[in-house]
Amino acid sequence: MIEQLEIHNFRGIGTGKLDRLRQFNLLVGPNNAGKTAVLELIYLASTANRSASLIVSDQGRSESYTVGLPARDMLNQHPTNHLSKRHKHSGVTNGSNRFSQDILQVTVDDERVPINTFDLAVDNAPLTERESLQIYLFRLQPNPDEIVRLMEFATQLMGHPLEDWPDDQKLVFCWQRELTHFYKGSANWWVKGNLPPANHVLYYDMLNVQEHLPANFYEEMLATVPGWTQKIAQRFARIFDLPDSFTVQFLPTKNEPHAIQGWIAPEESTAVPIDAWGDGARSAFKLLTPLIALAHLATPAMPAMLLWEEPEMFQNPQTLGKLLREVADIVRGKPIQVFMVSHSLEVVAHLTQMLQEGALSPDDTRAFLLNLQQGHLKSTWFDADNLLTWLETGLDPRVWGDFLPPVQFRLAGEVVE
Repeated sequence: MIEQLEIHNFRGIGTGKLDRLRQFNLLVGPNNAGKTAVLELIYLASTANRSASLIVSDQGRSESYTVGLPARDMLNQHPTNHLSKRHKHSGVTNGSNRFSQDILQVTVDDERVPINTFDLAVDNAPLTERESLQIYLFRLQPNPDEIVRLMEFATQLMGHPLEDWPDDQKLVFCWQRELTHFYKGSANWWVKGNLPPANHVLYYDMLNVQEHLPANFYEEMLATVPGWTQKIAQRFARIFDLPDSFTVQFLPTKNEPHAIQGWIAPEESTAVPIDAWGDGARSAFKLLTPLIALAHLATPAMPAMLLWEEPEMFQNPQTLGKLLREVADIVRGKPIQVFMVSHSLEVVAHLTQMLQEGALSPDDTRAFLLNLQQGHLKSTWFDADNLLTWLETGLDPRVWGDFLPPVQFRLAGEVVE
């Protein structure tokens, strides 16, 4: 489980730190407060576990370091490609990556970084030229036997002295200009804690609502997760008040040969593809489908992670509460860490009610209010008691400073008015 983040020059965040992270984390705050940036850097760090060698050559002398490169996530998405789609940039800046004889040659366009050229080679299988274009970061793992050498290398990457290597921390280095603070050329962040394998990371956002499931993911989960489609149907029915007499089926799509589409098949009528339903139902269905499988796959030795952007997306407030409860129930007791980004006060209120009722553990749940001031990420956190006090008195934990909402919102007991 991730316990702490220390961030330097990633997207809008020049500097920042988040600690006291728990199993269930909610990030709130104004627009451009760094919420999605935090979600994305966690995603990149958690999926960078494809073993590779990084080689630095200087005056005929070479040094080699073991690093992790981006690997595909649970839904077979390449993380850097997924972020490129989100931000509409073409990928690695021209000239920064060159591919030759299975080796990726990297030039970092940042004068602040003493090490600006190095080579990357995947250990267990050679890179392809197409894969090389999707690589713009690596994760450096601590190695107790080489800690002095690693500290010297990290000092050169970061451009400032590193006095020690904090316990249980990984360093991520990124050279994609479009993802760096004011296009400075490189970013780095420290991640403290145990990270999941890439194929146990589920990043759920608008793109996932619009896309179909990979056919190979469906085939693998159907053969791995007992009663998978039945569980999807049961939880989907509870959220949308549907009768129990329907099944969930998956069929190949006509236009995408490697994709699969969910179908809802009522007992008394013909089946309908989930993409013919409203956006709220589509969004919930396409989250529940992989999350139920993820809960089965997660183990203490191989934990999992859900990164969920805007749970309120397309949801009626009543449906939203049911969806949040189903998600909390799915991950309860499982080694799955959850990070959610939201603008919705209803999400905060629903989670507070769930804390009151025991659907979420107060010890394992925390909300963070984020804000950016001149590139510095500020944060404050709320536990269960703080959230309850704020909502009972009509205060809004999503904003900094004074704010008079157009509609008064107050939590009273178990009823939201």
